[in-house]
Amino acid sequence: WQVRITCLLYFRVKEGRVKKYCRALVGSRNTSKAGNMDVFLMIRREKLTIFLDATEETTVLQLKRKLEPIVKQSPEHIGLYNLRTDTTKDNLPDQKTLGDCGYKSGNSKAQDPAPMGMVFLAGDKFEDPIVTPYSSPPELPDVMKPQDAPAPLQE
Repeated sequence: WQVRITCLLYFRVKEGRVKKYCRALVGSRNTSKAGNMDVFLMIRREKLTIFLDATEETTVLQLKRKLEPIVKQSPEHIGLYNLRTDTTKDNLPDQKTLGDCGYKSGNSKAQDPAPMGMVFLAGDKFEDPIVTPYSSPPELPDVMKPQDAPAPLQE
């Protein structure tokens, strides 16, 4: 048994607006149970990044239902794909679990969440996947770069 103290961030749709809440939870759960491991996901679409946690048994459809109030799209209009391994950008099947899709607790940690892409339905087919890369800091000016220490004087 492990006691888990966490801050749960959740969204609630009220009067057409999404409100964000944070509630501290104290709970215990059995982590020794096989297959009940947490996976941490970083879901990207264009300039949007959403961090979620789930279990390996969570289906893709359940994950889409978690995303529904955040992105204001129904689960049928959301497509998810694996950014890490999927070169064809095919949508993950709704009935598959995250564990079956390759999202395991070993490769989806809180300090290094597994990337997942998200697309929306545009007409009768899904839009092309676009993920805007994060910006990188500019190069340091010459004045701020570390310089070699001067050689000590010898007598």
